[in-house]
Amino acid sequence: MHSIGSIPSNLSSIPKITTFSVSENIITGTIPDSTGDWSHLVLFNVSYNLMTGTVPTTWIQLEDLSFLDLSNNQFTGNLEGKLNNSMYLSSLLVQHNAFTGKIDDSLLSSQCENLRAVDYSANLFTGKYKNNVVAHCQ
Repeated sequence: MHSIGSIPSNLSSIPKITTFSVSENIITGTIPDSTGDWSHLVLFNVSYNLMTGTVPTTWIQLEDLSFLDLSNNQFTGNLEGKLNNSMYLSSLLVQHNAFTGKIDDSLLSSQCENLRAVDYSANLFTGKYKNNVVAHCQ
């Protein structure tokens, strides 16, 4: 059985949440800004849904985030400056969306030490690493 609906903005009332996964459902709407208040968040997975909108600017606060899967949705906008403080990011999966902006040093500089899985294919990215982030991180 699939869950249908959107992510409620009042989930910020669970401040110590570490894992949020609602993949392969029929989740619509946007990622609430309040998810940036989850200072202990390690895993965020909303893959294979019908989500739209942009990654909240509040995500600059997610220092412990290590696994991010936004793949196979309808997200737009850019990721520049939104994940720069996620020092432990090991998986960045954002393929099959409509993200824009540059894939370059500013997006990946702080994460390369821990990155193990990266897929940003089938988006609208530009920049010097638009085709090969692996070379940048080795």
